[in-house]
Amino acid sequence: MAEFRPMVITNKGQALIAKMMSGSGKIEFTKISISETAYSDAQILAMTSIGGVKQTTLVSRVTKTGNAAVQVEGAVTNDALTTGYYMKTIALHAKDPDDGEIVYAACGASVPGWMPPFNGVSTSGAFLKLITTVSNADD
Repeated sequence: MAEFRPMVITNKGQALIAKMMSGSGKIEFTKISISETAYSDAQILAMTSIGGVKQTTLVSRVTKTGNAAVQVEGAVTNDALTTGYYMKTIALHAKDPDDGEIVYAACGASVPGWMPPFNGVSTSGAFLKLITTVSNADD
């Protein structure tokens, strides 16, 4: 089973939060991308795009889960995959009023998950629940 490190909000994501705090609107999450490329947390912080994307899904639900956290959900299946891959990075995208769609946050796998190719018989999939939190640096 795959295991992922906590979400890291990118520099672009942090800039979007600052815009929203100044009264420029609200954050609209647009999609979730799954990549076979491994990124460190430092690379994620500076990320402006994500390479090695194997699958993308639209956000199906956004739920406030605490005073400073939201849960973003989406799902992917392998019904269109002809080649399997290891899920090494998951990225959450958002709409920036100035920059368009950005990588808002991402998380790398400590244990990558295997998404097999479709075998013509049974479908495999992943249901993604991404928690993004705004908190103090100590947290």
